[in-house]
Amino acid sequence: MNLLKRLKYADFNSVFLRKILGYFYKDGGIYKIPIGPLKGFRICYDKSINFHAVLGMWELQNLELLSIMLRKTGLINKDLVACDVGANIGLYSLWFYRYLSPGSVIYAFEPAPRTAEKLKHNVAINNASRVKIAELACTDKVGEADFFIGPGHHKSSLDREWASEGKACPEKIIVDAVTLDSFFYGKEKRQGPSLIKIDVEGAASLVLKGCKECVLKKRPFFLIESHNTIEDRAMCNLITDYEYKAYRITNHLWVKEPNETFPNLEGVWGTVFLGPAETHKQLSNVFR
Repeated sequence: MNLLKRLKYADFNSVFLRKILGYFYKDGGIYKIPIGPLKGFRICYDKSINFHAVLGMWELQNLELLSIMLRKTGLINKDLVACDVGANIGLYSLWFYRYLSPGSVIYAFEPAPRTAEKLKHNVAINNASRVKIAELACTDKVGEADFFIGPGHHKSSLDREWASEGKACPEKIIVDAVTLDSFFYGKEKRQGPSLIKIDVEGAASLVLKGCKECVLKKRPFFLIESHNTIEDRAMCNLITDYEYKAYRITNHLWVKEPNETFPNLEGVWGTVFLGPAETHKQLSNVFR
């Protein structure tokens, strides 16, 4: 059963498949995604992009769960604001563009300069006009922040240790930084977000510290990929301080110990979907 699940959700890697891709996909080429929920979108390829993304098998579990959540809560029919925090090359942003209602707006936050260029290219070639790109780091303060460039487009981070992978010292640059609260409720007022995806390579705790007003005013849903215990603990605080419920996508179970982190398997760790407690009844019949 585990093997079948891994195959269904493309939870594997293959040097052999990577070599095969090399015969068909060339750096700088633009290719249509052939299958999956992103089928038909075009992306600009380079060797740092894994074959899951190129073929349309990328993060299928997360996208399947988001689809269910949007249908069961009725959000799929509402014009809303979504945040793609750590947008990378834009795959989540494109998914939001396709599946959210036509009046919805997606803000894609990506501070890494080279990755942001790929993001802008992918958004442009798909005419995804409702995706608004913000070349900003989302953190717990407004101003400038140290940002560390990792070895691949998916490894750069506000967290030096994560970007270095415990090896060579990563390149440090200075980037513009915002809090989500300041972005939506600062001098320039915007409609607050109803859906926030966070994948920021070890720095989710900073993002969550900077979005307390968003949480209080909009009660958004979150999809967070955690990489360390600090991020886990930040999600624990969100759950307990603001009355949220958490579903662990990593092993398809609701979190039963919201004050605990790994290695407690009933606690908060891995990739987690978080919803306001008032929506738990709607979702608990679906996510078992």
